[in-house]
Amino acid sequence: MVNQYLYYPDGSLKEASGGGIAYRCEYTENGLLKSKASSGKILLDYGYDKNRNLSSLTDVTGKTVRYVYDAMDRLKRVEDVPQGTALAKYEYTDSGRIRALEYGNGVRSEYRYGDDGMPSGLVTVTPAGEVVLNYDYAYDGNGNCTKKRGERFQNEDTYDRMNRLAGAVYNGECEKYTYDRAGNRLGKETEKGRESYAYNAKNQLTRLEKGGKATD
Repeated sequence: MVNQYLYYPDGSLKEASGGGIAYRCEYTENGLLKSKASSGKILLDYGYDKNRNLSSLTDVTGKTVRYVYDAMDRLKRVEDVPQGTALAKYEYTDSGRIRALEYGNGVRSEYRYGDDGMPSGLVTVTPAGEVVLNYDYAYDGNGNCTKKRGERFQNEDTYDRMNRLAGAVYNGECEKYTYDRAGNRLGKETEKGRESYAYNAKNQLTRLEKGGKATD
């Protein structure tokens, strides 16, 4: 399968095609994504408020989701239209960080932060009080996340001198990454094989090779 991409002069994606399907993107005068269409039919339609925040999203079936913000332009509530049923509700700390996220089904996630303001933990609880997630995080001196621990796993990441992800260990499986001078990822190597990437002069992805098969 060959994927093709076309861009506007400003670098915004105009068209993407592959597997017999083509998508076209339209933008507002301010450069915000307005719609995504295929075969002349709008698949997604985006609306924005006066502060350029995403205020609504309508899919191909006509279902609309509304986004509500507080006075500081922080996302406060996501709701179904026209019922107004809450799909998600957000709470923030005094410093503006997310303190809690509650989903429409009552599942609630609470976040902890260290003295440096970096996330140090996450706990997710069901309405019945069952803990389904409990993570702890660690960072290096540059603020890169180096460890993520849970009850059943531990992930470890390493970074190069430019703070780019150089290696990762996920439950014992290792991955390594390489980059070009512009910072684009050139390769990803795992125990299962290698992926390589190519870019044009605008640093836009033009080619992906995986398992000896190339996609342009």
